[in-house]
Amino acid sequence: MKARSFTFAIAALAPLLLADAPKSTDPRVVVELIADAPAIVTPTGVGVDARGRVLVIESHTHFRPKEYEGPERDRVLMFTMGAKGKAKRTIFFEGLLMGMDVAVGKNGWVYLAERSRILRVRDSNGDGRADKSRDVIVMDTNGTYPHNGLSGLSFDSNGNLIFGLGENLGHTYTMIGRDGVKIEGAAGIGGGVFRCTAEGKNLEQIARGFWNPFGTCVDKWGRIFAVDNDPGNSPPCRLLHVVEGGDYGYRYKYGRSGIHPFLAWNGELLGTLPMVHGTGEGPCEVIHFDSPTFPAEYRGRLLVTSWGDQRVETYTLAHKGTSVTAKMTPLVQGDDSFRPVGMAMGPDGNLYVSDWGSSSYNLNKMGRLWRIRPTRNFKAPGLKEPPYIQPAQQKLKDLRDGKLQPGQSFEALALNHLDPFLRHAALSNIHSGLISPPLHARFVAHQKKHPGKTTLQELIRTEPDILFEYLRWAADTENQTTRPLIEATLKNPLLNYANFRAALAAIDTLDERNNPDRFNQKFALPILKNPDTPAALRANVLRYMPDDHRAIDHQQLVQWIQSNHLTLQHEAIWKSRTHLNENTHLALRRLALNPNTNIDLRLEAIAAIGNSESPNTATLIELLAFKDPAIRDETLRSLTGAHHETNSAAKVDALGTHAARRALGQPYNKDYPPAENTTAWLQRLDTLPGKPDPAAGRRIFFNRKIGTCGRCHQVSERGTRVGPDLTRIGHGSTRKGLLESILQPNKEVSPYLRPWVVTLSDGSTHTGIAMRRGGNSEVYLGIDGKEFRLDKNKIVDKQELHTSFMPPGLAHTLTLPELRDLLAFLTQNR
Repeated sequence: MKARSFTFAIAALAPLLLADAPKSTDPRVVVELIADAPAIVTPTGVGVDARGRVLVIESHTHFRPKEYEGPERDRVLMFTMGAKGKAKRTIFFEGLLMGMDVAVGKNGWVYLAERSRILRVRDSNGDGRADKSRDVIVMDTNGTYPHNGLSGLSFDSNGNLIFGLGENLGHTYTMIGRDGVKIEGAAGIGGGVFRCTAEGKNLEQIARGFWNPFGTCVDKWGRIFAVDNDPGNSPPCRLLHVVEGGDYGYRYKYGRSGIHPFLAWNGELLGTLPMVHGTGEGPCEVIHFDSPTFPAEYRGRLLVTSWGDQRVETYTLAHKGTSVTAKMTPLVQGDDSFRPVGMAMGPDGNLYVSDWGSSSYNLNKMGRLWRIRPTRNFKAPGLKEPPYIQPAQQKLKDLRDGKLQPGQSFEALALNHLDPFLRHAALSNIHSGLISPPLHARFVAHQKKHPGKTTLQELIRTEPDILFEYLRWAADTENQTTRPLIEATLKNPLLNYANFRAALAAIDTLDERNNPDRFNQKFALPILKNPDTPAALRANVLRYMPDDHRAIDHQQLVQWIQSNHLTLQHEAIWKSRTHLNENTHLALRRLALNPNTNIDLRLEAIAAIGNSESPNTATLIELLAFKDPAIRDETLRSLTGAHHETNSAAKVDALGTHAARRALGQPYNKDYPPAENTTAWLQRLDTLPGKPDPAAGRRIFFNRKIGTCGRCHQVSERGTRVGPDLTRIGHGSTRKGLLESILQPNKEVSPYLRPWVVTLSDGSTHTGIAMRRGGNSEVYLGIDGKEFRLDKNKIVDKQELHTSFMPPGLAHTLTLPELRDLLAFLTQNR
């Protein structure tokens, strides 16, 4: 049967979209319209064959409305570029259900990914229409959500097919290859990256721990990369270097917010691997760009389509250990109607990008196909293999194969090596029987350090790091025999908060609790209200509760502040920051003024008093009489914003310090270096007398009037989650780098942290960081750390700010010793 076709001129269509056409950020690169609706609607995957013909899946089944008029199944369109700017469209294949991706293989085979099937089709008689079709991979599952199934097609240098599977909404699955090889996916396991031959044989899983690896690619030297879509409440989406046996940290069974003790998004847990870089929202495709016609600097970069941020991004890779890091620069930016999905390079070196055409997930009769090309042939020289790649790959392979240098052990490497990829490779050689490799590694390390403690049961009770891995293993395996020990652990008076959260998370898993990543009110409230609850357990529960929870009673806080249990007192003081009234203030005052009370508690109480918009000046002036410099410094910080009478102002002014002048609202930092001169700031800090105080830095971090870091950041689950969690910031940042980010917050703003100003049809404006923008609404995170949802139908304008929520000048709210203390706090966990 002859293929149906029609021809249209690119030049004739382009003027229709001049106003909203995406633009390249590089004047040497142009973006051209190839096809527009109705010639193409809601396209997804893109491929280009050896003849330069562009193959695009046109979706008609992705969230299909009842009243939708169109083909019953998805189809593959073929666009053949002709002379004089004309392109001919034909229908190459029909019959797909939730078609997601296209990859052109050898011998004319075109590989297509549906939600639950990968097939390959071919035009064997040259009429432009596929007449042969064979299944490659079939997946049996109850999952039906369109875009968290199979996708991400690419080929490695051996001709093997690489593909991704999303989290499948936690449904079990059976993946079956052409030769009958099966992979069984357990409930809640999360997504993965897989490999099989071009025919669908020898199916195997390469890596796990993904949310939705929507796109994969293999570079010229065999390295696999993937983009992982949709990180819930833990942006950014991820660009990942995928290695054999890799674990990238996500399990669906631990919730969809991305916030859970047993989830890692950037290699936070032992045995999980970090991202190369965060990507824009909704990354759908990644390719290794090897165009000979683009300017030379583009050759060898990774290119990513960001559906949510309406752009095509480029990533320049740089050596980091046995993996890479990257720097992102946009290549193409569009308006809200530009929704790039698929992307492929043609034999002429040009790029082709499919465009969903709308921010709505539903079928919408919109859609476009774009070509991105250079203004001329730049004749870029061929790629040369970076010298670090082969040694890095060999080092990883040797360690995975069990080769050790003299004096090395897998356990020591797994726990102590600075390179997370080598730590992971070492763990892969630990064959631990019933328990997990991370638990085994910690057990062996402690045995060597403390040979007298020989049993795992004893170490679980005495060593926090071993206990955490035991709890993680219990939850991962859903081992019900661990329940008695876990329940006993929750009552342990020496239990730290991290392991309390882990123990509670393990119980949630054993109980199969829905939404295990959310506050467990059913567990927490009875413990909090029970008068017989041990103080240590009550302290952990109090910390676990949201600061503003309505069940937190002022009178109880007063009792707990006055208790004789140090940790409970500390947590009650912390909660009083958001529950300040006459009663809690009086309790804090008594504690702060008592010279026989623990000094750390006194300092926390003073900081809590200062948390008020108008702190009690009389109490704070009394505290200034104490000679202890830490008491004085914390009191002066708390006096910021206080109302002063003549007498109190005179007492503060008599101190004559920078902090005293700040407390009175007077200038105090006129001689600070320019914000751009980080080196000069460091020199000033390093010449200060005495040593930095990380504990003071912690209180400064959470102060709501100076520093104000805790308004947008969290450390150890305290603070507000707007910007990145800074709990482990000391692991990957230098002191100079941290200081520079404080001094110049707008110098480098990660794309996923840029605020958007959204205007609605009623004229109201809303500012927040984009969290989720699918479906019929968009969700943003406000500066108060709370999500807000906007109806897409009411949005009339959106503007991305290239500035940070973090305002410049925060360092100028601090004295130099305070800034030094803050840096000491942030860098103490290295």
